[in-house]
Amino acid sequence: MKKTAVLLFMSILSLFCDDEFTVKRGEYTFTTEFENNTTVTVFYAVPMKFNRIMSSASNIVFCAPFVGERKFFVREFNNYFVKNMGCTVFTFEYKYKKEEPENRTKWYYYKESGWHDLMFKVQDKLIADYGLDRKKLIIVGESGGASMAQQMGIYYPDKVDAVAVVGGANYDKPTVKTDVAWLMINTWGDDTKKANDKFMEDSTALNMQVLRPVTPPIYANMGAQDFHHGASKMAEEYLFEFVKGIIDLRKNNNKLPSAEKWPVKYSFEGKILNFPSEGFRKKWEELPHDFIKKTFYPSAKDDVMEYPVKKNGNIILFLHDKKFTSTNLMDNIYYLQELGYNVVTIDISMDDYVICKERIIKALDYSRNKAKQENKKLYAVGFGESGLTLLNETAKIKENGVKKLFVFNPVRNYYSEKTVNFPADCECKVYYTQDYWDDKPVTGKAWCNEEVLPLYDDFGRKWFKLLDAMFIEKVEDERIEVKKEMKEKKVDEKKEEIVIGDKDRILSTSQVDEIDRNLTTIERFLMKKETEIAKKMFEKLTAKYSDGNIAYVNAGTYKWIIKKMEDIK
Repeated sequence: MKKTAVLLFMSILSLFCDDEFTVKRGEYTFTTEFENNTTVTVFYAVPMKFNRIMSSASNIVFCAPFVGERKFFVREFNNYFVKNMGCTVFTFEYKYKKEEPENRTKWYYYKESGWHDLMFKVQDKLIADYGLDRKKLIIVGESGGASMAQQMGIYYPDKVDAVAVVGGANYDKPTVKTDVAWLMINTWGDDTKKANDKFMEDSTALNMQVLRPVTPPIYANMGAQDFHHGASKMAEEYLFEFVKGIIDLRKNNNKLPSAEKWPVKYSFEGKILNFPSEGFRKKWEELPHDFIKKTFYPSAKDDVMEYPVKKNGNIILFLHDKKFTSTNLMDNIYYLQELGYNVVTIDISMDDYVICKERIIKALDYSRNKAKQENKKLYAVGFGESGLTLLNETAKIKENGVKKLFVFNPVRNYYSEKTVNFPADCECKVYYTQDYWDDKPVTGKAWCNEEVLPLYDDFGRKWFKLLDAMFIEKVEDERIEVKKEMKEKKVDEKKEEIVIGDKDRILSTSQVDEIDRNLTTIERFLMKKETEIAKKMFEKLTAKYSDGNIAYVNAGTYKWIIKKMEDIK
């Protein structure tokens, strides 16, 4: 075990908010023998009301950092537990020269490294310094932080009540049943899913419950390295609701009952799951379980698969090339659903092109009949051989056909000598990715509009932007109107733009954090219609900082608050 000593140094930074709720922020500095971390800085936040520590502050949440995390109380994830739940929160900065996640004696995930012991010392110090009741830790984390959280939950069930994580992988096998509450979330397509599934399997063998939801990716990070790894908003909201339920369950005697004694029993896929609260159950039901099951485990291979939306939107027939994985298919179908479309597809992963062609025709006929019966427009997207078949079959349809057809990388030489006339009401567009165009010699005439895209067959970060261009700006009339409204709003915003000078940008990190926290809190009170508290906080904020200062930190929220304040007057 590595020796640690607390330096006689502790800085306290107190954020002003309103007279009731404040957040006291501080740092502990420890000297250690950890490689690259002889000095460790721990950052914490404690909730207060009327200048007193809130009773809920005894719920201490350790936010285990992911590798390379630095802005601990800037992103909303860590702040949520103190601002919305009234918990004490702490985390730390981990420094490294090279990644060595398999080195158990050095890397912070593992018990052997000594970092776990340091985290429990931080808990002890917070309890002593702020007079908190002793309760077991609640540990949350993403990626590397999730791995650390799992390790601590496995080895210290006497000190840890709950572990709620997204996307960890470096897990140890459980050997005994404990009462630790486990929530292990993954984004579909994440490589860490296997490790989480294995942990659930090992835990189930010990009669220990592990809740294992799967969530959609972060579409804002489309094509990025962490596209299928980081926590989406849906995953974070789900995690928050779990922690909230755990806190409520231990209100009576500061102890968390075992999962078997939790209040909500829920039947799911032939099993009875134990949920900590009704709020958690509702969140569970918001997850796309049926969507995931239908995509990965279709009930009958010959069935056309339909993914309807709650509102009765137009229809998209989406046919993926057999080279596309089920993860690609899920990403695209779910994204189009979120845009408001009913999506139809069919499995064409078999090698026999004749069979694939028959199935594509089947899905096309199904989609046409559905569009006719529901009086909806039908659009279609195809790749490779499926795109070629769509081109051929769509050209034959004279009525009740496809209104928009987008095809990617069809085998052009198969049709380049043909002249085909599409129906007048069908707009067809063929796209080639740059690598396909460069590798395949093209001859003859094209039979509809062609365009070479400056991207490659994995489409990368630009793919979903391309879908937006096809299915938001160019297709839906109502969405075009929304775009116009958004553009007009941007013009108005430019007219009301607050000038930000060089002096306004000279703010310390703590000042930026202070402004951002207060803006978020004011926004929350306004949304709750607690206008008097919001006005008081806003007056304090604007008295301390200039318009340029505040706009520099968060111009959008600031303008929204100003408008709301004017409406109140």
